[in-house]
Amino acid sequence: MEPCKSRKDGFLSFAAAMYRRFRKDQRGASVIEFALIAFPFLATLVAVFELSMKGFMQSSLDQQMFLFAQKISRESTANVSKADYRTNVVCADLPLMLRCDQLVFGAEAFDPLDGSLEPSRNNVFADGWSTGCSSSTVVLEMLYPVPHIFLPWAVADVVQYNGADHFRSRGVVRREPLTEGSGTLSNGASC
Repeated sequence: MEPCKSRKDGFLSFAAAMYRRFRKDQRGASVIEFALIAFPFLATLVAVFELSMKGFMQSSLDQQMFLFAQKISRESTANVSKADYRTNVVCADLPLMLRCDQLVFGAEAFDPLDGSLEPSRNNVFADGWSTGCSSSTVVLEMLYPVPHIFLPWAVADVVQYNGADHFRSRGVVRREPLTEGSGTLSNGASC
């Protein structure tokens, strides 16, 4: 039994001696520790920044959609063009994170009783422009390009438009029944 005990004591004394020697020599330890944690820390920092930026952009787009939906619901007439809406409504108070020249928007009006709204919920309406008649249901959509810096995804409603990822904000409004003026529906019917 003695030889086993002495081997065990020998190994422990060797390990203790190595530990003391490594503990005394600290040259370069901070550099090694920093190298081990620097990349994960910086990657996490960049990812948090990018996700925050994308969330703010989606939030800004949703706010613009809310203002756009209010105008369409209450004040829309057929003689107001899409270019007028871009200048006076959509881009008038645009947040700093969004650029007006990259913003794409559209509207499609549906007869509220024909049931044609459900099959079109996955369609992209950014190219269309029909603001509808009084009591029409209008689907509004805004698209904005997603800036991918580090992460190839975003926590938002992202769709493919013209071969690139775009944030999407949608609104569905019903035109006020008292709104005067003529309009057109998406099927071409006028009112």
